[in-house]
Amino acid sequence: MPALRGGLPTAMSDDLNELLKGISAGRPDALEVLCKVYYRYVVSLLRWYKVPQESVEDLAQDVFFKFCQKVQDGGVNFKSEASLKAYLKRCAFTIWVDYVRKNKRAFILVDDPEESVQALDVQSRDNPELRAAVFEILEILSPEDREIIVMIDVKRMTHAEAARLRGVTPATSKNQLHDARKRFRELYRCRQDD
Repeated sequence: MPALRGGLPTAMSDDLNELLKGISAGRPDALEVLCKVYYRYVVSLLRWYKVPQESVEDLAQDVFFKFCQKVQDGGVNFKSEASLKAYLKRCAFTIWVDYVRKNKRAFILVDDPEESVQALDVQSRDNPELRAAVFEILEILSPEDREIIVMIDVKRMTHAEAARLRGVTPATSKNQLHDARKRFRELYRCRQDD
């Protein structure tokens, strides 16, 4: 099996088609090539989800295993490398959510979870599905991300107040909130795709 060349075009290349056929046929060399090409991408996703370092490699293997199972079952069809990467991203997200649930990493909100979710906005109170999604994502976020979101968006603290309580500068508080909101939106999008 030829190794995939870096920088694949957005249209499905012959190498990528051959790789997927090899995975579908259960060829170990195809899986090896897939792992070599996309391992860093999957690991970076898992690190972005704040998976503890000691678990990253195991979860990356789980992502590739799940991906290969779906390809072998014929449950996925890729039109481009971008769609393949999007599917790997979805696999990484679901593996990560399973990891959080299995390890019972119950993340405690700053205050009562019900009160926090209700305070987010009127739309979430009036929409039970949105409310459940917000609560689930807040539960999944890292404690640091959840804390800054709850302080600023739920409790309506100023950045100066939140920064003082957290022992950082207001500028750091703004940066942390920006990053936390970005992760929240990404998790929400991934949840909607599932």
